[in-house]
Amino acid sequence: MHHFHHHDPCGHSRFRQYHGHHGHFGKMPPWFGREMFGGHRAERGDVRYMILDAVKDTPAHGYQVIQTIKEKSGGRYQPSPGAIYPTLQMLTEEGLLEAKPEGSKTVYSITDAGREALEENADEVEDAYDRLGFDANWSDLDFSRIKPLVKRLGRAVKYAARNRVLNQEAVNKVTDILEEAVDSIEKLLKRR
Repeated sequence: MHHFHHHDPCGHSRFRQYHGHHGHFGKMPPWFGREMFGGHRAERGDVRYMILDAVKDTPAHGYQVIQTIKEKSGGRYQPSPGAIYPTLQMLTEEGLLEAKPEGSKTVYSITDAGREALEENADEVEDAYDRLGFDANWSDLDFSRIKPLVKRLGRAVKYAARNRVLNQEAVNKVTDILEEAVDSIEKLLKRR
């Protein structure tokens, strides 16, 4: 299994995993990870909140932040300096971190604004580490009936939009139906 990371110019990190020709999670088709777990878009910017979380209790310099994230991920992810240092600078410029020189290093501590931002996005941190620890074996499960349903939903919405029959009332009803379905699925899976 190979891990590789993509970084955008803003210092955000996109955690990606390559699992060979079997797809994103074992033999589970790759579309399922994209559609059901949010894909790379949901992971964009995770590193911001992981950094704030890493210094919320104790100020740290860049290398210590990297090691803290590595430890909290159980060794599954070690952000590169190219992801961490630009983001530390950006968070400092945004007033979420305070930077103080300490010898040859710069130590970062969280500000009140940073702590507030972290509290407001606590789920982002939890979700990020959950994804990094997500290593289920799906090889014995058959998801072949789910993919057509996901595609049918997408086609139905696109058709309605293309033929100008999609309005807010319809969107609200579709949302209610999906919300009820997801609630039922969550209840089912939590019992197992």
